[in-house]
Amino acid sequence: MIYNNKCSFVVRNSKNIFYKFTLNNQKNLFLQSYDYRGLISSSIFKENINNFSIDIDSMDKVHILYTSTNGIMRYTVYPSSFHKDINLLNINEKYNISFLKLKIVNFKPHVFYILEDKIQSSHKSIHHIFFHNNSLHNIKIEDISFSKYIYPYIVDSVNNTMYLFYTKNGNKFTIKKFNTNLANWAIYDDTLSISSTNNASFLINNKNILLICYNSSFNKNIQTFIKYKELNSYNSQWSDPIILSDKTSNSTHASIINKSGNTYVVWEENGQIVYKKSFYGTNDWSSKKILTNKKEKFFTGIYLSNHNTDKDYKSILSTIDINNIPYPIINLESTNSNSFYINKDPVNSPLFIPRTEKTTFNNKKEKKQLQKLQCMLAEKEKKIIELSQCNLILKNELETKNKELENLSQKLKKNWLSRFFK
Repeated sequence: MIYNNKCSFVVRNSKNIFYKFTLNNQKNLFLQSYDYRGLISSSIFKENINNFSIDIDSMDKVHILYTSTNGIMRYTVYPSSFHKDINLLNINEKYNISFLKLKIVNFKPHVFYILEDKIQSSHKSIHHIFFHNNSLHNIKIEDISFSKYIYPYIVDSVNNTMYLFYTKNGNKFTIKKFNTNLANWAIYDDTLSISSTNNASFLINNKNILLICYNSSFNKNIQTFIKYKELNSYNSQWSDPIILSDKTSNSTHASIINKSGNTYVVWEENGQIVYKKSFYGTNDWSSKKILTNKKEKFFTGIYLSNHNTDKDYKSILSTIDINNIPYPIINLESTNSNSFYINKDPVNSPLFIPRTEKTTFNNKKEKKQLQKLQCMLAEKEKKIIELSQCNLILKNELETKNKELENLSQKLKKNWLSRFFK
């Protein structure tokens, strides 16, 4: 899985504005905005941040989850007229919180994190915070163990169902599913066993195929493997592992990408970034192709997009160009090594589509009204979450007061009995 829990996020909205969120060593969360002409703005978005996660909804709202150095987990939305950050969790000083993941499903935030005991570091667990029936819930999903530099879980979603992929001990994997309407977790598959695996990546492609890509030792080399299973087939079994990499050399940092109706596995091999392509994501993999020989010009980050050309784009990690701004995702289908960047010319590039006169006034007006209503809905959802959090705080205070009242009543009762039986 991801081998760094503090990746940069590159977010692209429907209007071709790129946002880059980066956490520096001074614990400042930087926000840079770009369009096809280059840098629009650059500023410190938040200070004193330990960790963060990002997602984007269909209305171009960027949802941001972060933990601050003072031990508070917060959630906010950008851009928004409602600027107040929501406190989701006060972190007990006995614990560390890491590996944040924010997933937006039907405009509602789902927060995942790892809770680790500072004294007993082997005690770790996956937790899930979500909003349901006007209440904010925080539940523990599972106690787990994992290597220090391996991401312990991956979350993907299909329609109203989220899938959580994780390992308890490094070799045996479990997939749980969460129905967002019923708000309950259930085991989808706990039969998967992969020995000596590293950097396992999980994704459900646009054909509803579950894919697990990983690196493992085989014939004295580290190889890249893939396993697959049909999501909607009751009797479907996991495939045998398929070797994708060169059997005579080591490969690392394998990841899965769904793009333009195809599934890609990208990995590093002999100093190059290479990939293989499949239409179904099963056993129809192409021959290996070289993406670039100059991997130092690229960084591995998390790319999220609401743009119409990326409507089926999905990945855990993406290879992003450092030198070309706005940070383009590499065009995996390019045959010319010098032309796999997004063209910055908005006229000649299909990724920067200008408005045409064919768009009718009524369609524009209806779309604008729909966007306005959906934005209002997103704002109200956030307000409800904040009120739910306040309600939760008041409930806790009420419980505390009730306990104090009960203790006081017990003391009075004891005093009365002691006096009566003297």
